[in-house]
Amino acid sequence: MKKENKCNSQNSAELTALLEYSRFTKKVLAKPANEVFDLFTDKYYMETVYDDIIEKTKKSIDQSQHRYIDFEE
Repeated sequence: MKKENKCNSQNSAELTALLEYSRFTKKVLAKPANEVFDLFTDKYYMETVYDDIIEKTKKSIDQSQHRYIDFEE
């Protein structure tokens, strides 16, 4: 049962992060194609987006689930 709860917690955290990423993607894909390409290939921009998604996700999940999404901790 404990392993199942851990798996559910991990899935929940990962799905929340995926939802945040899909929101970001939806906003970016509304832009012109050449701008989308530039944004997705800009390493600094994507690192910033990653950090932003992690922070937004952390705000919407339990403290104990942070370890499932933030590998830099």
